Amino acid sequence: MQSKKILVLVPSPKSAGGVAHYHQKLRPYFGSNVRYFIRGVRNQQSKLSRVLFPITHTFDIVCFFVLMLFGNYSLIHFNTSFGKTGIIRDALFIRIVQLFNKPYVVFFRGIDFNVISWIEAKRWKLFKSTFLKANQIWVLSNLMKSKVKEWGYSREVVLETTMVDSELLKDFDFEKSIGKFQNPNPFEIIFLSRVERGKGIYEAIDAFRILNQKNPNTVFKIYGDGSETQKVLDYIGENLGKTIFFEGFVEGAGKVQAFSSAHLYLFPSYAEGLPNSLLEAIAFGLPSVTSNVGGIPDFFENSKMGYITSDIRPEVLSNLMEQIIANTNKCVDISRYNYSYAKNNFYAEIVANRIKSHYKIILDE
Repeated sequence: MQSKKILVLVPSPKSAGGVAHYHQKLRPYFGSNVRYFIRGVRNQQSKLSRVLFPITHTFDIVCFFVLMLFGNYSLIHFNTSFGKTGIIRDALFIRIVQLFNKPYVVFFRGIDFNVISWIEAKRWKLFKSTFLKANQIWVLSNLMKSKVKEWGYSREVVLETTMVDSELLKDFDFEKSIGKFQNPNPFEIIFLSRVERGKGIYEAIDAFRILNQKNPNTVFKIYGDGSETQKVLDYIGENLGKTIFFEGFVEGAGKVQAFSSAHLYLFPSYAEGLPNSLLEAIAFGLPSVTSNVGGIPDFFENSKMGYITSDIRPEVLSNLMEQIIANTNKCVDISRYNYSYAKNNFYAEIVANRIKSHYKIILDE
């Protein structure tokens, strides 16, 4: 495989999305035969960058065509966010790959049933003749895998994961960390994600309030920012800075500190692909209470890792958290299991090795 060149289409490093982060962290584990092609809006936060997208996109198409003509690539890897823009954009790149009769793999990031309905009603012919002609399709959930098979795709559909940046844990002392469960004073619950209604932030706050009435020795820390930030601050009200703390966006050392000091991760999201924040929480050994959505139920082991539920009413979430808090030994057992599971399945080098094995199968064919 080392002699065969692979081209991976990725967003700009300045993109705030998980796909950009995923490939930035995996890149050191690939050899020089794996190259990267940036396409799409160069800076998601810049209005000018968005205005210039038609020009940027045209330039990308021309450059990509030249690479297919002279680059001698043996395999093309598409990372397609499962949205209308991503599908229309990448379909054109796939057409160019098909023109040069090169094998390609598509990694669908997430699932959106509104987009599925749109594809089937308005873009089915395009979708079927491009994405469903891939040599292999990767997905983040069995739900998406079933849908791809339902569409009539006859080749292999691979269930993959996102990953945990193992650099985050290089100085993390797990054995020292689990000592916090013996004397949780106070017991710290965290929410670390975008602050959006769809991430279940209001259910999380209400669940904590119920829990705190029964267990006063608990605090709730919210990490992140988003469109609901001010509304959430208003919603917390008089509890802000007393039992509920709004810590804002964290990364790097700040994120390590957040996970290291916490005792439980709460994430009752409405919809997901496979959330990095949950995988990171598990990697730091945190018992977790989360929702039964996207790719989460495909790996999450109920009771062994914490609790997963389809009912995210605050009283249900509070009850599940209470079951964890009430049993110190269970906290330690879950923490050990989560830390080990993540190390064996989600670390960047593990994910990179899996991807290289997928590449090899396609190239050998």
